[in-house]
Amino acid sequence: DLTVPFARYVLENAGKLEFPFRRFQIQPAWRGERPQEGRYRQFTQADIDIVGRDELPFHHDVEVMRVMVEALDALPVPALSFQVNNRKLIQGFYRGLGLPDVTAAIRVIDKLDKLPAETVAQLLVDQGGAGPEQAAACLELATIRTADTSFVERVRALGVTDDLLEQGLTELAAVLDGCASAVNTHVTVEANLRIARGLDYYTGTVVEIFMAGYERLKSVGGGGRYDALASDGRSTYPGVGVSFGISRTLIPL
Repeated sequence: DLTVPFARYVLENAGKLEFPFRRFQIQPAWRGERPQEGRYRQFTQADIDIVGRDELPFHHDVEVMRVMVEALDALPVPALSFQVNNRKLIQGFYRGLGLPDVTAAIRVIDKLDKLPAETVAQLLVDQGGAGPEQAAACLELATIRTADTSFVERVRALGVTDDLLEQGLTELAAVLDGCASAVNTHVTVEANLRIARGLDYYTGTVVEIFMAGYERLKSVGGGGRYDALASDGRSTYPGVGVSFGISRTLIPL
């Protein structure tokens, strides 16, 4: 992971940086798990981030996503799909539903690509404190996937209201609109409301990138908005970034 060490770098050098601070980085990273196809102990990532001091306006989420769409569009790799969601949308929906443990519910929904829907529904009851009807509503939200902003009306049709939910809907729609003119047959951007990303430091926009024909490799990139990852006690340094797994593209290439 390059995001956490980058946050440490920002804290250590905040007095010398101009904010918003933009950077790109390509270097090895390591993971402590069993190697498998496309997932190595040592791997190379390409990463971009923008970090602000105390606040980072939302338009930087659109900027980072747009930059990565255009960059990956230029690569001679199979077609890529950016699957975008927003943690505020998910949290607001769950809060509006009255779920007692929103964070646990997000972690459970993040397992939808590994477990059957019925199992996830039961986990929402067992681990997230949801009732059967609440679990069904969570799964219904997770099935919404659109290539345009029509997801907004589909979510509202589920009858859940919450201020944070509305903010998430607005932000996600802005990301899709901001990337619309860069979308083509090689790179697409979709709202996919099952994308949650299990890391708790994400607070807004989240994205996972998939490669056509190689979905078995899971995502070949991902990232999002993190508002509280770095703080020195006086200032916080919110950021947004996306990483692309260079090593994971070796198999398709």
